[in-house]
Amino acid sequence: MMAHPLKSVRFCRSASCIAALVALSAVPGAVAQVSQAAAFVHQDWVARYNGAFSYWEEAHDVALGDGCVYVTGFEYEADYSTAFATVKYDYVGRQVWARGYGLNGPNSSAQAKALAVDATGHVFVTGWSYEYDPTPPETIRCDAATLKYDPDGNLLWEHRYRLPGINNQPQDIAIDRFGNAYVAGAAWVGDGFDLMLLKYSPDGALLWDRTIGKTGDRWDAGYAVAIGPDDNPVVGGYTEPFILNPLVYGYLVKYSASGNLLWQRDHESASNCSTWWRVAINSAGQIYALGQIAPPGELCHVWTSQYSASGTLLWDRHYDGNAGGENYARGMALTPTDGVVVCGTSDDFNSQGAVQSIVTIRYEPDGTELWRRLDRGGYDQAQGRDVAVDAAGNAYVTGFGFNDNDNLDFVTLKYTPVGGLAWIERFDGQGLNDIPIRIAVDDAQNVFVAGDTHGGLANDYDFGTIRYRQRSRPLIHALQDP
Repeated sequence: MMAHPLKSVRFCRSASCIAALVALSAVPGAVAQVSQAAAFVHQDWVARYNGAFSYWEEAHDVALGDGCVYVTGFEYEADYSTAFATVKYDYVGRQVWARGYGLNGPNSSAQAKALAVDATGHVFVTGWSYEYDPTPPETIRCDAATLKYDPDGNLLWEHRYRLPGINNQPQDIAIDRFGNAYVAGAAWVGDGFDLMLLKYSPDGALLWDRTIGKTGDRWDAGYAVAIGPDDNPVVGGYTEPFILNPLVYGYLVKYSASGNLLWQRDHESASNCSTWWRVAINSAGQIYALGQIAPPGELCHVWTSQYSASGTLLWDRHYDGNAGGENYARGMALTPTDGVVVCGTSDDFNSQGAVQSIVTIRYEPDGTELWRRLDRGGYDQAQGRDVAVDAAGNAYVTGFGFNDNDNLDFVTLKYTPVGGLAWIERFDGQGLNDIPIRIAVDDAQNVFVAGDTHGGLANDYDFGTIRYRQRSRPLIHALQDP
């Protein structure tokens, strides 16, 4: 895979930063020197990854580790098949390595869905990879492909999981404290999908595989996996429990580390769109599930539930905007006090009519709503995509806003632990759509946002990764110095 040269864009569009620039405009040397006293944050760099074919790259996940940033997704090849694409950047935005993976050929395609980095800087990537076999009877087989790279990008092992069916699709991956990898998704069993969970040893041996679903060949799937302090995995997704009923329920399953089913829970809904999208487990072993659930007679709410380690439902909290429409759940992150921050999209009416806003809510471990914020980042419409929380309890939310050209821009917001809006940053790459997917923050409060950014007609969509640097005190620096 060819390396793509770094492209950087440095500009400040936050209101506080613009105010600082205006205030300094009459000061000699202001073009070269800027005080960040008003802003305390600036966009350090933007890195774009444009694959060898330079057609379309789409990011699906981001992770931090070993002092670097990792992004994975897929890229198109010259024959218009797709392949895994995984990129490692250092903290100054230089591409350290990029790796592709797939079976190659016009009848094969692959997409990475998730990645994780362990304490030693080893990178785990999972996704689906399919191939077409024209030999009668013609067959398309889709494998759950999981890879492990060392810190230098060398492929240590790959494992393609095919049984028990011919269609196996991973969605998430988590690493336990022993270096074992858990891969969650869906596997075709009989005449429908079942929730799937795979466990790999650090050296790539498949330790066990599990599929579970409702009887009657209904469809079930896992979208998120988390490991608790008891070292046991929990998977969240959905289930269709009744053959003649189109409703879809949130589905939560817990296994032991040795693969024994400990319990499974359905969360009833009056909708066909209900799914647990995210799962997180706090230090006390309490399980948070975030998704979309519809009460009877209503459309989907942003729904957060907490379960005990033994599967008892402790509380439900839900948010419905003020328009009675669809509200979408997207991101969730634990707080330092074992609570949780969730984000998504709120459906509302205001004086201008129908409007969508980024909704962010912080809950305490007992279910108390500590604060709630609705923001659009200066745009008429906006949607939330992901959230991260730092060690001090600040919440960082990313999403997109619709600009004056009806294209999408990155919007990233910081909230204080008590819900105050600290800053807003926006990114408009080439004037076309820029769509954030994931956000991450490190111990030094460096913020990384990854997604898709349009690179113009020659490049189409690229991976776009942004680093925002925050300051704990005013700093004088040269504009051209990141």
